Amino acid sequence: MWGADIGFQKKILKGKGNLKIGLDDIFNTLRWRAESIYAGQRMSGGGSWEAHQYKINFTYNFGNNKVKTARRRKTGLEDEAGRIKKGN
Repeated sequence: MWGADIGFQKKILKGKGNLKIGLDDIFNTLRWRAESIYAGQRMSGGGSWEAHQYKINFTYNFGNNKVKTARRRKTGLEDEAGRIKKGN
C-alpha cells in the first residue's frame, strides 16, 4: 500500500491569518488485496478505504505580534546554587 497527500498554505489578512487546503490520497491508491489457501479452500478479496479527503483549515492570530519575549528570570534553585559557590 502507498498513498500521497498534497497541501498548500497561504498567509492572509496582513499575516494574521493562515489558510491551509489539503487533499489526502491524491491518486486514490490506498487499496488492499488478499489471498488465502487453507484446508483446500481458496479465498481472495480486496477493497479500499475512504481515504480521499479534502481539508480546509483557517487560523487567525489575535493580539499584538510585537510583544517582547519574556525576560529570563532566576529561579530559587539558581539563587541557592550561587550561594553555595560563594560559600566555598
